[in-house]
Amino acid sequence: MADSEKTGGGAVDVVKKAGEAVERLSDFTFALHVLPAFLALDIGLRLAHGTNIVTTDWSLLSKESLGLGLCVIVTYVVAMAIGVPVARAVVEPILRKALEWRKALSDALFEAIASLWRTEHYTPPREQHYESRVSGSSVVLRVARDRALRDKDSFWMAQVQQKEAQQEAARRAEQSLAVLSFAAVALALIDVLLVPGQSILGLAAQQVNDAVNEKFDGVGTLLMGGLVFAAGVPWIAEAFSDRPTTAWIEHPALAAELMAEFHKRQAELRPMLPPPWRDR
Repeated sequence: MADSEKTGGGAVDVVKKAGEAVERLSDFTFALHVLPAFLALDIGLRLAHGTNIVTTDWSLLSKESLGLGLCVIVTYVVAMAIGVPVARAVVEPILRKALEWRKALSDALFEAIASLWRTEHYTPPREQHYESRVSGSSVVLRVARDRALRDKDSFWMAQVQQKEAQQEAARRAEQSLAVLSFAAVALALIDVLLVPGQSILGLAAQQVNDAVNEKFDGVGTLLMGGLVFAAGVPWIAEAFSDRPTTAWIEHPALAAELMAEFHKRQAELRPMLPPPWRDR
């Protein structure tokens, strides 16, 4: 009986580990860990032997594969530790400046078009007065921390510290994912554009193009390009997205208190405001 229970438990463990492995394989982060290493190996093979991963005769490389593998591993580690940060430090400011110029140009164009339709009776939008420290039942994390320190509230101080730790962990995870994403895009471009011979991405695109109808010729290239773009999304999102810098925490009691103080100040200031504000 004990043996059967032990066997059953072992089978359950095997199934559980298999499920975790399948879930891991479907994880985007895991894919971004594998893809740069895969591309680095393809670059190494093409530089050393002029063949990619698929066209390489691995049986002929059995004697020297260890040395080649060590060289690829060392080069990959150095590239990830030094090359990728340096490349990001060079590429991202250039791209940000290009985006700033594009935004300035589009704003100037929009302003020129708007000026053609502007009339002499145009009135600028009214300034909005609102409590910027409150959003629904949430308050700015810094405000909650200051209040917890002032009141010596150990419960809310622990909540604030937990929220800060979660945000720091999320920020580090995003940065790590962005590094892998940038490395995947950079190695894919190097593999396709700079290394002589046919890359694994080029071979895959060719196989897809050969498999589809001539009417859809080029779909393989678009598919591989879409794959590289998808790999670059975490880097683009982390490096170029305008994300809010204000951190929030759910604190209904403090939110209600701050809103009450805000409405009280508004009521006190209303008699001194110009007529348009007095009607609000």
